[in-house]
Amino acid sequence: MRWGYGGIDDELCEAWESWTGKIPPRPDLIKTRVVYNRECDFISYGDRYPVADEGGTYLYALVDIDEEYDLIRVRYVGQTVSPSKRLTEHIKRPGSIDRVKWIGQMLSKDTYPQMAIIRRGVALSEADILEKAAIYAFQSCETHWDDKLDGFPPLDDALLNIDK
Repeated sequence: MRWGYGGIDDELCEAWESWTGKIPPRPDLIKTRVVYNRECDFISYGDRYPVADEGGTYLYALVDIDEEYDLIRVRYVGQTVSPSKRLTEHIKRPGSIDRVKWIGQMLSKDTYPQMAIIRRGVALSEADILEKAAIYAFQSCETHWDDKLDGFPPLDDALLNIDK
């Protein structure tokens, strides 16, 4: 399947497909603004949220919201059938060492991560590719030049979702 990027991008997509046997992730499939502009549902620890319909799932981001500066930082991207249950699981068993540190720091300040629902009703057959596309899309938003490092910091392992 060709996406029609044009030029070198088509070659990279073809190489990705040839190597993995899967469609290449496309960050442009995900609109990151829905999270940063607060145009989606946000779930807090203890909130109830409906379970996905049969054959579907939710695409979500775990976020850290700094109300003082009105900033949202995406720290993790995933998919779940039950957002409320999954958020509780993230808080009680954060997983990777990076998420343990991040969530531990939040809990020490008596705050919790929130879950932003990026997309509802995602077909299970499309969920993995959309999750990867979301990871790539949010990586590009969350990675900024660091003058102290004279470069980009290493990508956040929590966002990369590498413990899957």
